[in-house]
Amino acid sequence: MIRNGLFFIVMAFLLVAGTACSDDDTPGGQLPTGLTILTNGRMLTVKTFPSGILGNSRDIRIYLPASYNSGTASYPVLYLHDGQNVFAPGGPYGCWHVESTYDSLVSQGRLNEAILVAVNNNNDRIPEYTPTVDPSYGGGNGEKYVRFLVEEVMPWVSSNYRVKTGPANTAIMGSSLGGLISFYAATTRPHVFGMAGCVSSSFWWDSQKLLADFEASSGPAAPVRFWIDSGNAEGGDSDKNGVSSMAEDAIRAAAKRSEVIFIAVGT
Repeated sequence: MIRNGLFFIVMAFLLVAGTACSDDDTPGGQLPTGLTILTNGRMLTVKTFPSGILGNSRDIRIYLPASYNSGTASYPVLYLHDGQNVFAPGGPYGCWHVESTYDSLVSQGRLNEAILVAVNNNNDRIPEYTPTVDPSYGGGNGEKYVRFLVEEVMPWVSSNYRVKTGPANTAIMGSSLGGLISFYAATTRPHVFGMAGCVSSSFWWDSQKLLADFEASSGPAAPVRFWIDSGNAEGGDSDKNGVSSMAEDAIRAAAKRSEVIFIAVGT
């Protein structure tokens, strides 16, 4: 389900991403220097990117468009969590094969070119991908993780590569807890992320606190486009209504937003 979902998410988000540059009001502090960057064709690996906010480091991989080195154009950016799983050969939880899916869609003229930034997780994955503390699992450093992306990773990427800035050109995406933190990032910072892909999101976290807060929010909806999906075999069906608990949570998240692109599939 994740790979098929990814196929449509990337197409849906980047195909309709903005084409005009806009101002970016993301804060930028002192950017790291002297980083080791390994190059393998269009794939760049930034080794041990440091975070003063989180007090740790991780690798970041950047996949450049085929036309990047032959011109001067700038490109929209998609930021992805669980970076070990994004590009081949994949990581502990499989592989999304983003690069091959992306290249195929671009070659068919179905997708605008974009820069893909895959941010690795580490031993703090659960704390970093969760915005609140769950009584059973802990966590709750999600706000710091989003600050790391917005205040440290994004300014560095913008300073070193030709990117289009502003929410119309900036998307964020992840699955499971990565989907949860993507939803949190976009709902708390719509001035930064104009698109969010929330794949099989763990909305169950902390007794669905993020969902409840979102449903209780008032005022006009922020101009963010969401993709929210879940498989109907995910999470069980404790109430025996034929819809899995995770699909029910995804439907709840989608119900409040007219901009949502939503799909629930059977596997």
